[in-house]
Amino acid sequence: MKRHRIGILILILLASAMMLGSKCSKEPKDKQESSTISYEFRKDGELSILGKDGEVKASFDIEIVSRKDDVHRGLQFRESMQENQGMLFIFDGKQNYGFWMKDTYIPLDMLFIDYENKIFQIAEDTTPFSEEHIEVVGYNLYTLEVNAGICKKYSINNGDTITWKRTP
Repeated sequence: MKRHRIGILILILLASAMMLGSKCSKEPKDKQESSTISYEFRKDGELSILGKDGEVKASFDIEIVSRKDDVHRGLQFRESMQENQGMLFIFDGKQNYGFWMKDTYIPLDMLFIDYENKIFQIAEDTTPFSEEHIEVVGYNLYTLEVNAGICKKYSINNGDTITWKRTP
């Protein structure tokens, strides 16, 4: 009888260990959870990029982020974005805000915009998943992220300006 109980106890322990082992992974828990989260574009506003002649070069529906948590996440874990969409980051204070592409699936063009709504730096065709810091030379009040290739396609350059508005 004692052997029978020991055998059952061993089977229970083995089954428990197998169940626990199947739930373990080499990936951190937050990576597992975040990679399964589905993010949908949320239209918060509209933005246009104007050339030096004042003509509209391109227009986008934008998702606006200004909260610290949203700014840090940005477009991470999103697997696609339509050509007419972008994300506008709004920053507090006069600082130099850089970026990286960690956990970002989409190659991006990043446009750094000053307090006069003028584009002063562009990082084109950034590398997905790169942890290399993208340095910004100057103070950016805004950063606009759009799909890679947009700047080239619409001839967007330093010195162009933006106009934007929130939509209800």
